[in-house]
Amino acid sequence: MNSKNKVKILGTIQDGGLPQAGCYCQYCNNSREGIYGKRYRASIALVDQEQKSWHLFEATPDLAGQIDIVKDAYPEMGLMDSIFLTHGHIGHYTGLIYLGREALSTKNIPVYVGKKMGEVLENHIPWKQLVEFKNIELKKLEDSTPVNLCKSLQVIPLEVPHRNEYTETFGFVLEGPRKKLLFIPDIDSWDNWKENLEKLIPNMDYLLLDATFYSENDTSIIAKPSEVPHPHVTKTMALLQPFVDRGEVEVIFIHFNHNNPLVDPDSKETKEVERRGFKVATENMELDI
Repeated sequence: MNSKNKVKILGTIQDGGLPQAGCYCQYCNNSREGIYGKRYRASIALVDQEQKSWHLFEATPDLAGQIDIVKDAYPEMGLMDSIFLTHGHIGHYTGLIYLGREALSTKNIPVYVGKKMGEVLENHIPWKQLVEFKNIELKKLEDSTPVNLCKSLQVIPLEVPHRNEYTETFGFVLEGPRKKLLFIPDIDSWDNWKENLEKLIPNMDYLLLDATFYSENDTSIIAKPSEVPHPHVTKTMALLQPFVDRGEVEVIFIHFNHNNPLVDPDSKETKEVERRGFKVATENMELDI
């Protein structure tokens, strides 16, 4: 029997989008021609069909289309009941602007943020207007402290290392009545995290993980790759292959840079990921939780 609680993937692409502005690589050009279908920046929805509610993770610049994805799948749903933000990079929070009076003009939507992220939103234009006009209501996240959404759903923020120029960065554990999912779209490296990814696996059913770069080849277009550290998909697969082989957890990659071959469902790299038992996230993918 299918669960009434779902995680729905609303977007899979890194902050710059696909096609990326001003880029004419093969993947961006293919995207412009519609070869890959509509692709949005990385975001997920936690859907509770019994309560007719849903909770958004990341407010991306593609917010309008991502709300449509939820509405198309669940016509009975209204706007999101809350928003959880991982951090302050452009693909993860700037969609909040559409909640303002020029657009949706929402009322007191809870937005869960870390302390520093909250300070950015409270103190800087245009975000502070959302707070002052009560379009959003900021809720503070604390590392490892659960947020109970209802009797059957909770979210646990886990702080992760990730170029925290202005804000801290969180990943999230989404816990439903049946399963748990770990969502980390951005992290510098697994080695520098105070948590141990391998030790978390026995308590997880799904890992939805940072796949910004497939390998070192993807970073060749970046002047200083060390300034944008991410764990390469090839290294993450090497780390987690034993767990996947034993069927202990489902690993799904998300948050693809515009030149990552995983944006192409027919690339040899995508086929290799799938051959090894991993999955590549796609818009509209659903997971029971």
